[in-house]
Amino acid sequence: MIRVSRSSLCFALLAGSLSCATPNAPVVDAIVRVQSDTLVVTQVATGSATWLQFTIPLSIQNLGPTSVTPTACASSIEVQMDDRWERAWSPICALNASPDSYPARTVRTFTLSVSAALPGGRGSPVWGGRRGASYRVSLGLAPSGRTGRIPLVTSNAFFLRNEP
Repeated sequence: MIRVSRSSLCFALLAGSLSCATPNAPVVDAIVRVQSDTLVVTQVATGSATWLQFTIPLSIQNLGPTSVTPTACASSIEVQMDDRWERAWSPICALNASPDSYPARTVRTFTLSVSAALPGGRGSPVWGGRRGASYRVSLGLAPSGRTGRIPLVTSNAFFLRNEP
């Protein structure tokens, strides 16, 4: 008869559940960097909503062995709330052409345009940020030849300020 201690059984069950809960997402070796620590925001009023708009200058340094493609539908802007990061904005996605791929071991720049309705209006997507907070980009980078879950790479932090 096999005797198993209660702690050994608990450890085995915990290890098994953790391995099942960890998705098999491909690993992307890349650095996403916002090129400015403060970005200027404009507000545009329309009949049904006030829109917050800004552009983020980004660079992607692909350190890995295969090309990667930024995926807008898997990307977002995150806001720091106390000691955690929460989603402040993500684009409304439609079927459109993918942007350029970033070859292995290269650095390229591009801009990400953000347009979001301020809360209280009838626009979408709605901005979930707050004044004076730190933000970062969480960018989906799909490795070439891979399927499944798209890895996310986060950028350095930046701030927003209203247009003078």
